Amino acid sequence: MIANPQWPEIIEALKHTDGPDQKVEDCPDIVARVFQLKKEALLQEIKKGGIFGKVRAVVHTIEFQKRGLSHMHLLIFLDSEDKIRSPADADSVSCAQISDPKTHPILHEMVTKYMVHGPCDHCCQKDGCCTKNFPKEFNEQTKFTTDGYPNLARPNNGREYVKIHGQTQTIYTNRDIVPYNPYLSARYNCHINVEVCVSVKAIKYIHKYIYKGHDRTTLEVRDHDEIKEFLDARYISAIESC
Repeated sequence: MIANPQWPEIIEALKHTDGPDQKVEDCPDIVARVFQLKKEALLQEIKKGGIFGKVRAVVHTIEFQKRGLSHMHLLIFLDSEDKIRSPADADSVSCAQISDPKTHPILHEMVTKYMVHGPCDHCCQKDGCCTKNFPKEFNEQTKFTTDGYPNLARPNNGREYVKIHGQTQTIYTNRDIVPYNPYLSARYNCHINVEVCVSVKAIKYIHKYIYKGHDRTTLEVRDHDEIKEFLDARYISAIESC
């Protein structure tokens, strides 16, 4: 779950700050507070509301990184009766398709705005290839694999989304959709990637990600070229400091 700087609560709060031209990046305290409220609401829906079933345990961490926006990594352990054991179970909690703009206009807007991967740039490319393996292959039905995550259904049903990047027009299909939960995407109006873990390999990877620690940075302090002092420090963004 990644904070959305255009959440209505943030925009409304900016109206009551010092000036009419106040920008989101000038008020990290507002962004941090709204994200905290959204995060708690999401956790309540998962733990007490049982939107995925009865929950046995949750593990989560909040990250900020140098770009600043708050985001949460959350691992959910379900009760034995509600565990995801079949492709149909996986389809009930995670989807990787462009929704129908006529029957689900709000969800279609959320998916095309927040859940489309691309265009790839230096952040996710290595040797000219996407490190996240997008675009995915078309897949008519969800299938379990041995790499820890299921291959979700991505049917070649003709649904497309056209996005303009400067002078470039890009056409996206179901191959480019990041897995999401329809209810959560429509409700929280932000990027929420929902993946199904079907092996210990995936659980191990996510735990390592959650407990990897804070961002670090190395600083070099120069004093008129007479003394050089190096500091190994923790990097804290403006929103994280709030």
